[in-house]
Amino acid sequence: MRVRISLKRFLYSGLAISALWGCASPAMTPDKRGATLAVDPVAYWPNTVKETSGLAFSADYIWTINDSGGAASLYGFDRKKKKLEAVVKLKGAKNRDWESLAADRQYLYVADCGNNNGKRKQLDLYRVSLASLQAVSKASAGSVDKGSVIAQRSQFSYGDYQKSSGKFSTNFDCEAVTLVEGRLWLFSKNWGDLQTRLYMIEPSVSQQIVQPMMTLPVGGMITGADYNEETHQLALLGYSKVSAFGYSFIWLINVVDGQPDWDHAQYHRLQPYAQWEGIVWEDNGHLLISSESSPLGKQQLARITLPQR
Repeated sequence: MRVRISLKRFLYSGLAISALWGCASPAMTPDKRGATLAVDPVAYWPNTVKETSGLAFSADYIWTINDSGGAASLYGFDRKKKKLEAVVKLKGAKNRDWESLAADRQYLYVADCGNNNGKRKQLDLYRVSLASLQAVSKASAGSVDKGSVIAQRSQFSYGDYQKSSGKFSTNFDCEAVTLVEGRLWLFSKNWGDLQTRLYMIEPSVSQQIVQPMMTLPVGGMITGADYNEETHQLALLGYSKVSAFGYSFIWLINVVDGQPDWDHAQYHRLQPYAQWEGIVWEDNGHLLISSESSPLGKQQLARITLPQR
């Protein structure tokens, strides 16, 4: 979601949303609440990606995108130095409101699923060959501009879609998509009721209508998701505003028999609060998250160290 950089406007919008939410957030049961986790800065990123939204790994790079009408490009940062080394345009793609990235061993997926006014009925996915992306990223030594790759487009819509009463009130926004056992899991960003619905998308189908598989009472708005196929653990990133400035959080959820095991999900607040939007597993004990530029701070990459399981 695009940020308004005026602090006055930011405060006003925070208060307005707080009034809208009221006491909608479900109570957090003691068995689900874990310790507050520190967010440790890793790198401040250039203004080229000040609207960073979404993270995914390939062999050599951490990839990110800009949301909300930015260029239809992928931005590759060196995995070790965290320095911008590749900008790759996607042929045949348009950035209406790109929000999330996901990757498997063959493809990188870009989800054009942002919908904070609730008016979009048809949403887009773009699929890019990782082999093609890797090849073009090695070209043009000395320049970050690496040319372009072809993106395959598919579309989906919500089978349970309902018209929104206005901006920042819809339950059909989305900023979080990840791959789980061959399917794309999409988590809605519910401005109205602070829950999230899970949809499952077949990545090879060009047109599909998706139905909600379940609703999770996350107590905030989900902005990112990533699945660890080694540990079978899902991480959801989000935020809540019970006052003007609110707080960020993550949910850690085991996936059992292809379903989220909500009964044993663990919740952690994050410190400090920022506009954290991208999330990816760095290894089994660490998550990387990214934030847009906002009144809360500059665009950056940061690390969360998880408690031992």
